[in-house]
Amino acid sequence: AYKTRFLVRSGNSLISLPTSDFFYFFAEDGVVFAQTADKRYTIDYTLDQLQELLSPLDFFRLNRKVIARVEAVRKAAPYFNGRLLLDLNPAPSFEVAVSRDRAPAFKRWMDGQGN
Repeated sequence: AYKTRFLVRSGNSLISLPTSDFFYFFAEDGVVFAQTADKRYTIDYTLDQLQELLSPLDFFRLNRKVIARVEAVRKAAPYFNGRLLLDLNPAPSFEVAVSRDRAPAFKRWMDGQGN
């Protein structure tokens, strides 16, 4: 069974949000954030842990720093060395690319065929 809710920090409080509210999870400076449509929250999981807790039908590990929900991917474009450059919604403040090795699995996932 995959997680359907996550407890996140909002200021000095903790709130519970459904997994469907999250567009992507990303690591930055040793902290993992969960991005919703309009806000990012710190979360007490590593990306490796999240990869095990999230449904692979809905979420995909794009690279070492990002796990995204299928609805967050607006488009993918060919990039250097067989990688794919992604346009995510909401737009992150950093570039998101899928490695050449992960690109075939990413395309299958986006096509609804799973990882």
